[in-house]
Amino acid sequence: MNIPPLARTLAARALRTWRYAMASAAAVVIAWALSRWLFGHQQPLFAAITPIICLAPGLPSHLRQARNIILGVATGIIVGELVLVAVPAAWPEVRLVIATFAAIMIAELYGFPVVVGIQAGVSAMLVIALGPIHAGPDRLFDVLIGTFVGVIFSQVVITPDPIRQIDERARNLFRHLSAGFRLCAQAIEEMDPHRANTAIQTLSDAHARLVDLGTGISRAREAARWTVRGRLASNKVTQLAQRYERRSLRLYASSLLFADALFRALRDAPDAMPEDLATRMDAMGKRIADVEAGRLDAEVQMPPARATTSPDWQACNEALHALDVALEAYKAIFKVAP
Repeated sequence: MNIPPLARTLAARALRTWRYAMASAAAVVIAWALSRWLFGHQQPLFAAITPIICLAPGLPSHLRQARNIILGVATGIIVGELVLVAVPAAWPEVRLVIATFAAIMIAELYGFPVVVGIQAGVSAMLVIALGPIHAGPDRLFDVLIGTFVGVIFSQVVITPDPIRQIDERARNLFRHLSAGFRLCAQAIEEMDPHRANTAIQTLSDAHARLVDLGTGISRAREAARWTVRGRLASNKVTQLAQRYERRSLRLYASSLLFADALFRALRDAPDAMPEDLATRMDAMGKRIADVEAGRLDAEVQMPPARATTSPDWQACNEALHALDVALEAYKAIFKVAP
């Protein structure tokens, strides 16, 4: 079934977001109900808004987002209250300008993300516009309730498994490299340098998966620092991240170098191809298939390469051996991951 690229993109975005959207919807209802029950607020809008900000998709740390919201709101309320005292009520526009400007400037001095300045500016503006009774403590209490609910959801309900974040991206990279290797095998079977060149392009495209793996490792490290679930697996996350960073790049480079050597050999010396290369490629294909299928204990021995007088095919043999060594090192990582 041929799915249009736009449909695949939209489906991927929906899959990334639905858990956060569902958690935000549930957190909104809980925060709203808690604020009405604890404080008697009839319209606790900010209690409902805050979990949405805390649980926004794509944030590296929901806990830091919650901290930033509280800091920004508290700064805005304090600045707004001071402006109400210092500037006469006859100058409402002056109050609004001074409070908003001062709150944003002070928040920026903290050196935290832009959300702190936004929250500070909005909070100070609301204190001036609605008055200290309605916009000051009431909003702070609502934000505290909303932040509390958001933190609970982010730390317990929707916290992604950091190890799975790494492992899934690593498997995506491996599947792409495996597809490139299958093209190399077809090139040898058909003695077709153009097929080998297609394999080079396919393996080059795997660089995007390599970058995605790096992104997953960064997010997993953030989760290990800022979430309860991540801290419980922090040692394993560190171990996997270090191994993948070294060995995934090595496997990618080895695959690309092999495809390039194969292309040159098929183009420049097709008649000198070693007779045992097809057997070695078959063994390598089985090893790759075992790793791709999760059969990590399967042992398929790579036959040693026979000597060849062709420099091009000798380079191809050496590149295949380097790929075999890189694959063995890479396979060991999956035995650590779940």
